[in-house]
Amino acid sequence: MVEKKKRRKIMKISKVNGRKAAVFLILLVTLFLRVRGEDGIREAEASAVGIVSVSGGTMLNVRTGAGTNYAVVTSGGTKVTLSNGTKVTITGTLGDWYHVKFPLNAKTVKGYVSAKYVKVQTGSVVTKVYGKTTKACKIRMTAASSGEVLKVNDKEVSIKSGKKVRILSETLEGTKKWYRISVTVSGVKCKGYILSRVVGLTVGSSGLAGIVESAKTVSTYEDVANKKLAYSGTKKITLQSADQVTILDDMLISNKKYLQVQFSFQGKDVKALVADSKVFLQIVK
Repeated sequence: MVEKKKRRKIMKISKVNGRKAAVFLILLVTLFLRVRGEDGIREAEASAVGIVSVSGGTMLNVRTGAGTNYAVVTSGGTKVTLSNGTKVTITGTLGDWYHVKFPLNAKTVKGYVSAKYVKVQTGSVVTKVYGKTTKACKIRMTAASSGEVLKVNDKEVSIKSGKKVRILSETLEGTKKWYRISVTVSGVKCKGYILSRVVGLTVGSSGLAGIVESAKTVSTYEDVANKKLAYSGTKKITLQSADQVTILDDMLISNKKYLQVQFSFQGKDVKALVADSKVFLQIVK
């Protein structure tokens, strides 16, 4: 009888501890998923990709400031230089210099390089990107359809169709892309989020620099409406993550936004359509 009571007590404790462990595990997994960004929301960093262009075996110095009067950056006691063809991330501009970062010996090194020795997709970095709304919309405080609408003097802020906006960054909510924008409404400067599909990009004559971000190979299209994929000869034209493209135009097809892009594919310049959610603007602050 005593043995049975002991067993029941042990079983009760085991169940309680099991429930506690399960709750702790759920909380731990939830935290992990949020840190990993598995909630489906991810904001793109404002940056661009550049390729070092020097000749004759010359090395490009990476400096601590924007000028030749600044010291060369050191890492592990060695001066940091870049060879021709090295890829760098451009995170800012200062006069004729780029602030860049790049991996070196398992570390991320940051510094300044002369802009004339770094090539970017469209010839120069873009510090400001604009567009015009194609329909009336409300500005939200977060990148989500359920996000609270921005208010000024207790009134919800709406933008009319045809309003010029500045695009500051981009955020994915699942497959929906949101632009974080800056716009003046009734004399008040407002910042918030609107869906990318309600904005027509101002691409200019040389286009806008874009970069592909996708865990999988990205399909491109010749005709989206008829689901006709793009080909170069008999080869299907695809894009991979980190591929650079020039954005030439944007359009809505069946209420989804697509970008017309130009890029190099197997040594040839090609044009194709790609889903807006796969390509991000290269905007440098």
